Amino acid sequence: MTSVAGVAAISGGSSLAWLSDWAKEARRDPVANRQKFENPKIPVEIDGTKVFFISDFHLCLGKNLLWDLRHAEDFQKMIEEVRAEISEKDILVLGGDYVAYPHFEARRDLPEVEKLLVNFSSFSQTKFALLGNHDWEYGEKNVAQIRKFLERADFDVLADESRILKVGAAELPIYGTKDWRLGGMEISEVQKFAEEFRNQFKLILTHNPDWVQKNSSGFEDSLVLAGHTHGGHFSNSWIRAAALYQAKYKSDLIFGRHKLRDLVELIISNGVGAALPFRQNRPPDYLVVELCRSGK
Repeated sequence: MTSVAGVAAISGGSSLAWLSDWAKEARRDPVANRQKFENPKIPVEIDGTKVFFISDFHLCLGKNLLWDLRHAEDFQKMIEEVRAEISEKDILVLGGDYVAYPHFEARRDLPEVEKLLVNFSSFSQTKFALLGNHDWEYGEKNVAQIRKFLERADFDVLADESRILKVGAAELPIYGTKDWRLGGMEISEVQKFAEEFRNQFKLILTHNPDWVQKNSSGFEDSLVLAGHTHGGHFSNSWIRAAALYQAKYKSDLIFGRHKLRDLVELIISNGVGAALPFRQNRPPDYLVVELCRSGK
């Protein structure tokens, strides 16, 4: 008969093995999550354009935590892979949460953000950036510093603002939201945007996807790209998918692709970093979404 101590030892060994595997998955290089979005209202001039959406870096020096999170140099391989693929007609978007934990020493991590964003300075594509909840939590002074780094790298920072991307005679309306919880996002503003361009294809960029399921009415012909959830970090038969986020935000929009209404779709990135040092079946990723006219 197996002793209680023996069972405990086996159980403990299995738990350590699981944790080791989950820690390795969290540290993996981010992979491209490739999607194709079709809509007949996508202009011919924009057909085939790819949107690269990279979110949730969570940079941290690691000296002020019990674990070591991501550093700027951890993303060099991913940046070079994007550089090798992206074309002049494509769009590059950073989805927010450049920093990890604002409850610790914010200014120690800001140099990591600057070091990361310098890598994007040489990208000549159309570039947009959002701010995430972790960025907003750093306070007004440090948010201003992150924004300065982004603008220095030629990113157009969107915070409840719209832009019209002109490609030849075609127009692509784009809206970037503030953070749903902490950035003071104005639902009325994005709704005005949707109404203004009701008969056109629209690209909506947001850090937190929670607002979409309650407020997507009137967003026909829209594609929404989001991050924030990290895919929930865990998913298997005994850890409920995205349990960490469902408990807090009471939303089922945690990972993957969702069709909310006719021709309204949401695609969520798992993010390239992590708020925890563990992942399971939710590897780090960034979105590469090809915009295509239907029937291509």
